[in-house]
Amino acid sequence: MILRNYQKGEQLDVAGLNRITVLLDRSETGLTEIGYNTWPKPLDGPPHRHEDKDQVFLVLEGSGAVRIGETEYPVSRGSMLHLPSGLIHQTINRKTEQLGYLLLNVFNDASKEGHTTFKDHIDKMKQVRRDQADNQDAGYDEGAATTVGVLRKQSYWVDISEGLDTAAETGEMMAFLGKGDTHRFELSALCLSSDQSATFDFSSEIERSYFIFSGSGEADLDGEQCALTQGDLLYVKPGSRVNLTGGESALRVLCLHTHHQSFS
Repeated sequence: MILRNYQKGEQLDVAGLNRITVLLDRSETGLTEIGYNTWPKPLDGPPHRHEDKDQVFLVLEGSGAVRIGETEYPVSRGSMLHLPSGLIHQTINRKTEQLGYLLLNVFNDASKEGHTTFKDHIDKMKQVRRDQADNQDAGYDEGAATTVGVLRKQSYWVDISEGLDTAAETGEMMAFLGKGDTHRFELSALCLSSDQSATFDFSSEIERSYFIFSGSGEADLDGEQCALTQGDLLYVKPGSRVNLTGGESALRVLCLHTHHQSFS
C-alpha cells in the first residue's frame, strides 16, 4: 500500500514551464504513474503527444483550457479529460492564478517509454518540451500516431462533480471509462456516506489507485487500516483486497483500475 497527498512531496521542474509533484512513480508500479501537474503562470504550454501511454487530467485548482487536436476544452475544478496515446494536446493557462490537475499516466506496456523514473522522463524530455512551447509546434505530423492512438482516436471530457453527485444519489459506482474507451484501464467514481463501504477483491492482474476528491473515511487493506482525507492517493498493489468506508463527511473517490492485460 502507498498513501500520499497531492499537496505534499518534491516538485520536479519541467523546463520552467510547469511543475510536477510525483505521487506514484513508474519505478514503484507495473503500469501506473500519478502526479500533480501545476502551471503557475499564464502561458500556452507545449503541444505534444505521448506514443506509449494514455493520460487522464483531473483539474483540482484554477481554470484554463486543454487543446486536443483542433478542439479546445475549457477546464476548471472537477473537469476531467482522457487523452489516448497518439493525440497532440497542450495545456493553456490564461490567468495569473495557478492551474493544477491530477495527472494519471497508464502505460501501454512494461517498457514505460524507456525511462526508469518520472524524474528520468522529465530530464530527458524537458528541452523538447521547452522547444515545443517556444515554437508552439509539436514537431511532428498529427497523422503519424501510434496504432493504439489510431484505433482509439477520441478524447473524453466530463465534469466529475456531476458524476459524483449521481453516485451519491444512486449509491452505485459511476463509470466514466472502460473497455472500448481505453487500452487497459477503467475509471469510475464512488461516493460513500458514513454508513457505507465498498470492497474490491484482490486480483493479480489489476493495480488499483484511489484518489479522494473530497470528504473523509478509512481504508482497510488486508487488515491494515489507514485514515483517508481530501487529496489523498491510495495505491493498492495487485493481489490485495481493499475495503473503503465513508466518514463524517461523504467520501468521494476517483477509482483507477489498471489492467496488466490489454483490452484490445
